[in-house]
Amino acid sequence: MPSPEPTFPFSPGLAARTLMGADPRQVESWLVLNRREGDMFGRVCRVAAVAIGTALLIGACGSTAAQPEADPTAHDSPTPMPLKDCSTTPKTPKASLSYCDLRGAKLDGAQLAEADLTAADLSGASLVGATLTGTVMFGAVLTSANLTNANMISTDLYSGTLTNANLTNANLTDGDLYNADLKGARMTGTDLKSADLSYAKLAGANPAAAKCSNTKWTNGVIVAGPTCPATPPPTASGTPTGP
Repeated sequence: MPSPEPTFPFSPGLAARTLMGADPRQVESWLVLNRREGDMFGRVCRVAAVAIGTALLIGACGSTAAQPEADPTAHDSPTPMPLKDCSTTPKTPKASLSYCDLRGAKLDGAQLAEADLTAADLSGASLVGATLTGTVMFGAVLTSANLTNANMISTDLYSGTLTNANLTNANLTDGDLYNADLKGARMTGTDLKSADLSYAKLAGANPAAAKCSNTKWTNGVIVAGPTCPATPPPTASGTPTGP
């Protein structure tokens, strides 16, 4: 019996760190089976090259496409597309809500676990006490959204925009906030245990009021906790980095 076609088992954010430790043969098989033109294929090649090395991907990607990029946040936003009217789409677990216009939506207590909200616009939305565990919010816009007491364990907010969002007492344990914009966010009591904030922007936010434990900070330094730093901790060279 032939082996089933491999599926790509990684976050839509396609961060290089999500590929760390992946089986190189599985990644290469997926690339070979899905060889095509377009930004997605090229981007998978580039981040895979960062994570598992170029040599194993030359056959699948070609010598140029498999070269890692100097800027680890390049191409880390969803493909621009018009927003959709999703006012009648059920807001349920595993719902498909990518590119939805949900600006100002009232979603307090909503059950949206494992839903796909890629590039959705939730500016000014109210998600107080909402369940967003495992929800994909890659590139989503949550400017001034109210996420007080939201359950966001393992939420994918890769490259998300959360400027001036209210994250008071939100649980972002194991959350993916790589390259997220958190400028001006309210983070009192926000649980960032084991979250990844690599390259996140925190100017004007109050991260010192949040809770850290084994948290990957903006410059890649692991913060043991229990509190988060007000400014980036020193790098291995002893020089603080990042805003």
